[in-house]
Parts: sequence; structure tokens; C-alpha cells
Amino acid sequence: MTMTMAMELGALRRGRQEASSDAFSLVEVVIALGIFAVGIAVVLRLFTGISDAARLTGETEAGIRAVETLLGRLRARPWEEVADWLMTAEELRRMDSTEGSEPKTDRRLFFADATADRVGQDRDPLWSGREREKYFEIALVRDENLSPISADESACVLTFTTQVRWPASRRDGLHQMVLSGSVFRER
Repeated sequence: MTMTMAMELGALRRGRQEASSDAFSLVEVVIALGIFAVGIAVVLRLFTGISDAARLTGETEAGIRAVETLLGRLRARPWEEVADWLMTAEELRRMDSTEGSEPKTDRRLFFADATADRVGQDRDPLWSGREREKYFEIALVRDENLSPISADESACVLTFTTQVRWPASRRDGLHQMVLSGSVFRER
């Protein structure tokens, strides 16, 4: 009987050894979890990049809507008033490079909120108490080759580019786009 018991005990031990060789060790489990965590981190980083790109696309579209709204309003304004709002590229560069200057106070700049629902100049009543809602800064930069200042009296068109920067709260703006525009004079 002891022989049978010894054989059963030996078989039981072999079974445990075989079973333990089929299982994962703690080190293997930790390594597998580490690889899994790195993979998850990479996938999350990809999603972050995609969401940033989607946000920037949405902001760009809102900026384009703000420019379209502004162009519609400019076309309804008197010619002289629109010509007065245009700045030269040199004036814009000077305004940007002036140390300590607040470009937001220039009367020729326009602003729009993040959804492009409100578009207007700095001192317009629509910004009263809403200074922080200004998101897009829009400058109308005269195309001096096609619309020189000296030709304003006889010209039938004012051509310019709209330089849009956002967020407007930063002097340099994180993002920028340039769109062309024109206003025709009806005679």
C-alpha cells in the first residue's frame, strides 16, 4: 500500500510541476502589463493629436465665418470708411513689434468671438463687458500693389488681405491665417 501511495504522491507532484510550467510567472505577468500600458499610452496620444487637429479645424472654420461676416459688413459701409480701416503691411509689422504696445486698441482691428457670432471693432458696444470673449483678431492689410493709397479717389476696388490671429489674448497669436478680400465701389 505504501508503494501505491508513493506512486500516487509522485504522480501528484509531477502534475503540480507540469501545471506550474503551464502557468505564467509573476515576472512575465508584470512585463506583459508593462507592454500593455505602453500600448495604451501610444493609442491615447494618437487620440490627443486627432482631437487637437479637429479643434484647430473647427477654430479655422469659425475664423473663416468671422471674415465672411466682416466682409459682408464692409461691403455695406461707405467706401471712405473702409479705406480708412485698411492698414499697410508695414504698419501691421510695426504694431506687432512695438514693445509693450497693446495692438487690441488700434481702431482698425476687428474682433470676433470663438463662434464668430459677434464681429466688431474694439470699441463697439457688443464688446462692452465681454473683453474676454474676443477670440479672433482680424486686421485688414491693404494690397499696396493693386490698391495704392494714392489711387483711392479714382479706384473702383479696394483689395486687401485679412490676417486672422487667435487667440486674440496673445500678442503673437498661436494660430494665424491670411485670406484675400476686396470691396467694390459702385458708381
